[in-house]
Amino acid sequence: MNDAKGEKMSKEVLAQYLGLESENEKQMLQFILQSAPLLKGVKMSCILMIRDTYLNVIREELRDTEIEVYVLDQWQGKCTILLYRRKLLEFYLSQNNIRDFLEQYGYQKVKDNKTLCLVETLSMLGKRVAYFNRKEGIFPHEIGVFLGYPLEDVTGFIENAGRNYLLNGYWKVYSDVRLAKRRFQAYDRAISLAVKEMFEGKPIREITEQK
Repeated sequence: MNDAKGEKMSKEVLAQYLGLESENEKQMLQFILQSAPLLKGVKMSCILMIRDTYLNVIREELRDTEIEVYVLDQWQGKCTILLYRRKLLEFYLSQNNIRDFLEQYGYQKVKDNKTLCLVETLSMLGKRVAYFNRKEGIFPHEIGVFLGYPLEDVTGFIENAGRNYLLNGYWKVYSDVRLAKRRFQAYDRAISLAVKEMFEGKPIREITEQK
């Protein structure tokens, strides 16, 4: 379950992309397209696959913001990273129904310590991503809860093998279509605003909303 829609470009943005001269600018636009809902505070996290040479650039761009970077896997010149707002992710993952769900996939419950729980949980996710990247395991579809997708949609995706969905957008929806549409619209607005601000010359730190 990926943020695939966030990676698509409108014709206007594509034209701007093609007009960029430096590879760094193109990478930055791609980064904003994928992470804008997180940057603008309407999403708690996002997962990106980047060149490992770009990792320090992203870390530097996000320095002094509330967004943290966790490297899930580094393999063959690429990094799979989770960008997240700690308080929001800790709260979401600490809910009993989420913890019960993750326990089915080998994630241990850590009682009364949200920080330790987050560290242990992200470590386990990283191992499962690494197994998949090396073709030693199946794709960890529980990754949807780390992206803040409704649990009903994550379990619906798994139970239906990605079929029989009610709506397909930033994720495949199996439960509350009306709520999903509102969130999709919020993500679209965040992307449009963040891209506009980038082309106005704002750095990532200024584009990022502080909560």
